Amino acid sequence: MMTMSIPPSAIQLHRDVRKACVSALILMRNKGAVPPLDLLELFFRVMSCVPDKGLREMLHRHIVNDVRNVNKKGKRDEKVNRAIQVFFHRIVSSPALQTAAAAAAVQSEGSGSTDSPAGVAARRATDMVAELYRRGVWTDDRTVAIMASAVQSANSHVMARSIRFFLG
Repeated sequence: MMTMSIPPSAIQLHRDVRKACVSALILMRNKGAVPPLDLLELFFRVMSCVPDKGLREMLHRHIVNDVRNVNKKGKRDEKVNRAIQVFFHRIVSSPALQTAAAAAAVQSEGSGSTDSPAGVAARRATDMVAELYRRGVWTDDRTVAIMASAVQSANSHVMARSIRFFLG
């Protein structure tokens, strides 16, 4: 089972230091020194826990562009695609997401936003899959299966986003 957390010391780093570390990892990925799935898992953990909006947007952009680059004409890597799609499917249909949504439903509504890291990761995964489908990168049945499992999610945000995907 995958956990959506990073060490507290990473969150305490200054945002410029976090951004520099992420930029260095992206550069290493572009040079082929880091496997795409390892970096994807790390970036999802960072994206779901870090409060810096600029860094989250940078990570989102990189993940979408990295998947697009893996699928450029003539160099489509089905093994990597399958692994990334399995990763997204695992995030969207995670038992931790179901548990967190049930716990949030039990809490009072006046207590503010209590979105778990698993819920944030599932929302981001749903957005990324929808964007990759819209751009014509992933148009196969596995992509639709990911979004179909998101429709059955206990998290209302994930469910709404995936329903909007199917409704156009």
